[in-house]
Amino acid sequence: MLCLSIDRKPRWYGLYILVFASLFSLFLLTGQKLFASENCTSIEQLIEELEDSDSDRCWDAINALGSSGDKRAVPPLMTALAKDMKQRKGIAMAIIPALGHLKDVRAVPLLIKSLNNLDEDWLGREAAAQALGDIGATKAVPGLIRAAWLPETRNAAIEALAAIGDPRAVDVLLSALSESEMPGAREAAVAGLIHIGQPAVPALIDKLKTRHKKYSENHERALVAEILNKILYGAPPGDSHRK
Repeated sequence: MLCLSIDRKPRWYGLYILVFASLFSLFLLTGQKLFASENCTSIEQLIEELEDSDSDRCWDAINALGSSGDKRAVPPLMTALAKDMKQRKGIAMAIIPALGHLKDVRAVPLLIKSLNNLDEDWLGREAAAQALGDIGATKAVPGLIRAAWLPETRNAAIEALAAIGDPRAVDVLLSALSESEMPGAREAAVAGLIHIGQPAVPALIDKLKTRHKKYSENHERALVAEILNKILYGAPPGDSHRK
């Protein structure tokens, strides 16, 4: 009887699979090396494009450097920012957030300088406050507190101070609990006071004890109670009645 097996593999089949797997592994390894090399080169190219006369290419390079996470981008971005603070070509509005994304403390002094630039033509103060908050720069707290009392930078400075969580900011964060504040700033102030924790308690208690017809038992006092409850008992906002 003649028997045919349709599942039988040729003798060279196993060798073919072994060779294919070896070549595929080599391909992946080579690709990884090429990708690493291209990535290294791209950072250098992006840095070069900071000097490009084409503003679109320059902006694209700044945004890419800020998203790269590569600390090599920090010094050239700082140089470009210092230059633009004098020339006012507008690229500072891209450079400042990029430095914030990179979270490198080397940029803090220049960002503080940008924050403190009160020239009416300078538009980088709000962006600088946001970037300093992203970095978590405690050195910037005094400047951010001053900026929090200026209308054009108040919201950004409040949010930055809340993110940093320095006890020196307690009073200004308390001032941002008012219903007249922008919702984002008020929410940031609540989070910031909770972040500061125990050092904020005395001022919060004083605020709660203060009685005035215009805000007795109002939203602001309720927020203070909730913040204290969170700090002292770990209860989430809105649960102050349970303690």
